[in-house]
Amino acid sequence: MSIKLRCTLLLVVVLYGTALLAQPGEWGDLFSYYQSQGIAYNQEECVNYTKNTLLRYNFQTGERTKLSKIHGLSDANILHVSLSRTGELWICYASGRVEYQSPNGEREVYTGMEDEVIHGLRNPIFRLQSTDQNSCIGISKDYVYYFANGILQNQF
Repeated sequence: MSIKLRCTLLLVVVLYGTALLAQPGEWGDLFSYYQSQGIAYNQEECVNYTKNTLLRYNFQTGERTKLSKIHGLSDANILHVSLSRTGELWICYASGRVEYQSPNGEREVYTGMEDEVIHGLRNPIFRLQSTDQNSCIGISKDYVYYFANGILQNQF
């Protein structure tokens, strides 16, 4: 089964399943079709994300991981998520923060742009693209950023 078909089927299952199983006010309500910001995926798993929450699903094991500011994320107001081929998760927030999570659960958080975004000197990153293991390209209206191992290496 192709990866796009798997992601589409997962989205349908998540949307239909949360509609049936979720009680008002529960976590499942966050994944209704009008709340989803997008999906990032690779050959083994996909991530469905809303403004404040991530649902990570592994196709091979069936494992689901729910992440939010309370459970595993450093911030809220997610703008974009990227998932590398090897399972690294990159997250950019409206505050200017960028977060990297390795497949084994280690987390690096880059907060260097937050003050400049808050003061209107820069725009936050609105798009991330994983390039290789431990590296990612971030794009804002002002700059292109290169991150490796969760650390900003260069900006253009």
